[in-house]
Amino acid sequence: FKVRKPNEQARMKLLVTSFIYLVSSSVLTFNGISLEEHNVCDFSTASENTRILNQQLEMLQLGVFDEFIFPNNTYCLGGGVQGVNFENVIVRIEGTLEFYAVSKPKFLPLSYDCECPLWPQGTPEYLLECKPNLLSVFTRLCAIQQDPAQCLHFKGLNNVSFTSSQNKAKINGNGQSWWGLNNYIQNAERRPRLIYIEDSSNLLVENLYLYNSPLYSFDAFNVTNMTIRYIDIHAGVAEDEHSGHESVLDKNGQMTHPIANAFNTDGFDIAGKNIHVHNCRIWNQDDCIAVKDNKAADGSARGVSENMVFENITASGLGLVIGSISNSKVRNITFRNIYMEKTFKGIYLKFRNKGNKSHPGHIEDVLFENITMDDPEQ
Repeated sequence: FKVRKPNEQARMKLLVTSFIYLVSSSVLTFNGISLEEHNVCDFSTASENTRILNQQLEMLQLGVFDEFIFPNNTYCLGGGVQGVNFENVIVRIEGTLEFYAVSKPKFLPLSYDCECPLWPQGTPEYLLECKPNLLSVFTRLCAIQQDPAQCLHFKGLNNVSFTSSQNKAKINGNGQSWWGLNNYIQNAERRPRLIYIEDSSNLLVENLYLYNSPLYSFDAFNVTNMTIRYIDIHAGVAEDEHSGHESVLDKNGQMTHPIANAFNTDGFDIAGKNIHVHNCRIWNQDDCIAVKDNKAADGSARGVSENMVFENITASGLGLVIGSISNSKVRNITFRNIYMEKTFKGIYLKFRNKGNKSHPGHIEDVLFENITMDDPEQ
């Protein structure tokens, strides 16, 4: 190693200090491959863009960037986008994010060979594994063996905004490639969420169009102090949002729409406290809004889900729900000024015991105010 003279060390320190000063309060721009450059959203492009994006999201942990911007282009992504432990950042989506449309696990009557979705489990380095399931003796179906990585997964954020200066930036999950009765029999809920945020605080989410999520459109767990506004959600129903569910089943109960059976495509699933959701539209084929208990996957409690207001919302889908909950508490929840056209259920509560009948879930202080249900189906 070469020993620097004191004046050289001082000069290097000055250069480093100047660099930090120059990049502080600066903007980081996503430099992935746009579909304007490469007009096919294939697995290769999706994987490369996901790799680049994860590297840049990791840079946000340095604390020297105020904004992270997606330019006004369309970008193809794969599953496993992960942003962890960054704060004081505005994530601005000026273009469109489109997730790779996976090939479906095939129904093969003559062979056990099956094609597994090119989608990561956990992290982008590990792809899903498909194997014949218990029904394979009769149907030759092959099922996903692991939980897929989420489309966009964020954890440990503080004082972060997700926004767009466009009318509403579109995030397309291409969920139709995960939906359908055969896929549901094989894989149930082993599908990626479009946006999953956990263990975070002081968030703003606005001006986005969440389109055709494979599973839940927006899922937040153990989140404190979050505002969601001016969000449109569309999953599974016909493009004409005013058709409700009529385009899915005909008078004889037969499927009439090619993207029917979008099971579990919830709109907003939220667990935490101090939440305000307003001026949103939700058109889906499952719960429009679901207030969840604030419990981890292993059953450990993270606190009470409380102090939430949902107002000035237009929705279809199954309706407004609290639950399901078990051995936990949900309190002080308000639903106000909500119009539901051709909703399926409207308002309902869900509990689950799972063998622990001595500790049921507890719900208190819930207000439904000025709720309109136009031609509910159940």
